[in-house]
Amino acid sequence: MAQQLLNAIFIGSIYALFAVGYTLVFGVLDVLNLAHSAVFMLGAVIAYSLVALHGAPFWLAVILAVLACGLLGLVIEYVALRPLRRRQAPPISALISTIG
Repeated sequence: MAQQLLNAIFIGSIYALFAVGYTLVFGVLDVLNLAHSAVFMLGAVIAYSLVALHGAPFWLAVILAVLACGLLGLVIEYVALRPLRRRQAPPISALISTIG
C-alpha cells in the first residue's frame, strides 16, 4: 500500500511538471506548445541512455540532458515559433508548427 502511494505521488509530480510547463509557456507566449512533451520525453531518453548504455554518472547524465533539451527548445523557438510571431500569424499556426 505504501509503495503504491509513493508511485502515485511520483507520477503525479511528473504530471504536475508537465502542467506547470504548459501553463508557463501558454501564459508567457500565448502559444500552446505541443513540442513541450516531446522535449520532456527526449530529456528522459537522453539521461537514461547516458546512464544505462554509456555508464555515465546519473547527475552528469541529468545535466547533459537538461542542456540538450534547452538547446532543442531554443532551436524550436528560433526556427518554428519566432518567424510566426514576426509575421503576426494566427495562433493556430504556432500550434500546428509545434505538433510535429
